[in-house]
Amino acid sequence: MRRWERARDQQAELFGFMGDSLGARDDLLPLGQAPWAVGRINDDLAGLYRTEARAYIAGRAFWPLTQLFIAFAFALGFGLGLERLQQGAISIGTLTLLYLYVDQLQKPLEEMSSQFGQMQQMLAVLGLAARTLDIGGTAGPASAGRSPQLPEGPFSVVFEDVTFGYDGAPVLHDVSFEIAPGRTLGVVGRTGSGKSTIVNLLCGLAQPRSGRVLIGGVDASMLDEHELARRVTVMSQRAHVFAASVRDNITLFDDCLTEAHVWDVLDRLGSRAWVGALPDGLDTVVGAGGRALSEGELQVLAGARALIRPCSLLIVDEGTSRLDPRTEEAWADLLRTVMPGRTVVVVEHRQKSLRHVDEVLVMAAGRVAELRPVDRTPVDATEAGR
Repeated sequence: MRRWERARDQQAELFGFMGDSLGARDDLLPLGQAPWAVGRINDDLAGLYRTEARAYIAGRAFWPLTQLFIAFAFALGFGLGLERLQQGAISIGTLTLLYLYVDQLQKPLEEMSSQFGQMQQMLAVLGLAARTLDIGGTAGPASAGRSPQLPEGPFSVVFEDVTFGYDGAPVLHDVSFEIAPGRTLGVVGRTGSGKSTIVNLLCGLAQPRSGRVLIGGVDASMLDEHELARRVTVMSQRAHVFAASVRDNITLFDDCLTEAHVWDVLDRLGSRAWVGALPDGLDTVVGAGGRALSEGELQVLAGARALIRPCSLLIVDEGTSRLDPRTEEAWADLLRTVMPGRTVVVVEHRQKSLRHVDEVLVMAAGRVAELRPVDRTPVDATEAGR
């Protein structure tokens, strides 16, 4: 069972790394580091194969005992049977009957051996599931008083000479910038410039090789992951849709959020009529096997998730890179609804999509190329056309 538990842990690490690698492909491919990710996956697969092989062999230890018992039973039956046959105490038919009785034992014993191995896998999975369910009630660093407390309200964000890389290849080089609480920063740059890496560092999904990332004046590496997840929200045009109700997709299965709160959020987004017109309202199933959602409806889900919980730092990850002008304008209206009262980082491919931010950070080859305020001076229609 311990070997199967290790195999399941390795599987989780492998699938998690594969997901991170796919998410970071825009950084890895231009830097030529895709072979590093593939090599790491190959090594992890080889390690998983060795662990599962040892677990399978150990779990089938009952099988050779079964074969030994059957062989012993055949030998004993034939030995005693032949002796009794020579003495004339039994007939050849009785000896054949002894053989058939022993043969009838073989199949169920082998099936028991196979089921014994499957039972070990099942118990290992159940043990892991039980420990995972217990995580929520376990006192973490924050409750134990070891994690620094984050301030209330919008966070300040500071990057101090941050360098980060994959397996020795730097993606960010001495990146430094600062966002005051309640301000909005747009991050723009070509594919591979390091935009996604900045998001990963802000979300606590990676740690800098050197330098510091300060969120709310606290080093991100010292923060409790649950507190960080509660206070930081990532909003994306590519938001995942679960095969569940509209309500569960907005609340992310949090039963503490009331129906009245959900409707209030939809009111703020101007989407009460859309949800109210659905066949089952908030209980309408969407996603795989349910109702398909349009681009605009996906935007509503993303905005509702950002509004449903109070957060201090909102990260908007490349929202308009593939939108038509009309949908892009609807996305901009949505952002203007969810951004007030928070510190916001907007990651985009195009600078023209950052009209609503206070400052723009231009990334190039993993370095800060420019940091400048946004000029919101109105222009007339003729000048805008030019």
